[in-house]
Amino acid sequence: MRVMIIDSGMPRNRGSSYIHTFIGLDGVQTTEFETKKRNELAQYGVYRVFGVATGLSKNLEGFTVNVNSESYACGYVILATGSMDVLPPVPGLQYAWGKTAHNCAYCDAYGVLDREIFVYAQSEYGVIESIKLKSWSQSITLLTDGSSWLAQKDRVVLAAHSIKVVETPVSHVSYLAIGNLIDFRDGASLPYDGLFLRPKSIPRISLSLDLGCSADSDGYIGVDRFGRSEVQGLYVCGDASGQLFQAIGAAADGNKAARTLHSDHVLKRWS
Repeated sequence: MRVMIIDSGMPRNRGSSYIHTFIGLDGVQTTEFETKKRNELAQYGVYRVFGVATGLSKNLEGFTVNVNSESYACGYVILATGSMDVLPPVPGLQYAWGKTAHNCAYCDAYGVLDREIFVYAQSEYGVIESIKLKSWSQSITLLTDGSSWLAQKDRVVLAAHSIKVVETPVSHVSYLAIGNLIDFRDGASLPYDGLFLRPKSIPRISLSLDLGCSADSDGYIGVDRFGRSEVQGLYVCGDASGQLFQAIGAAADGNKAARTLHSDHVLKRWS
């Protein structure tokens, strides 16, 4: 069995400089990881095509994938297409994303241990995330960006945990070599070390929908616990299947799908 990887070069964590919560790789620069990955793929004879898959169709022999105006035939497909983060429309946030602004406390909160941590939220997520982040710092500030979603019960809980609340609308997020600032529309600014928020995540599942796969209520492709989709020969792993949104979780999910695919292939030929 030969393996080909179609790589768009646009991973979800492309804004991050380092990998975290991946034992054995924690703190490794993403550029170094890319080099290691490229060398290992070459070592195992994996063919890598750079580009975006724009079409996927099924036929009697398997599948046809369209990439860069070329077509490739294959017997099986694993979709590891991930998801796309849509950030709030806050000027400057796109430059801080993955560097001082993050979506995963378990990945990045240790890097700002005992420092100034801010949470940007316009839903109950902000209360939950702020309390969670108290595990890493006693200085937590919740930004509501002018939204009035906080209920009285939320304010009571936040006060009980000594979590500060700033409800002034945010005008700009600065990511600077000399320091990081949250600027507000009233002219005030506050320094921060880490900013956490939950962007809207849109699964990249159009290829599987083209084959007739159905999505669940959250927009993810339904798979069994081994990554098999409802289309025979098509497997889905990582963020596209709604699994744990971390590099180590996606890697484990991909390993599971690949092992299942190979087992299915061998048993099919044997039977």
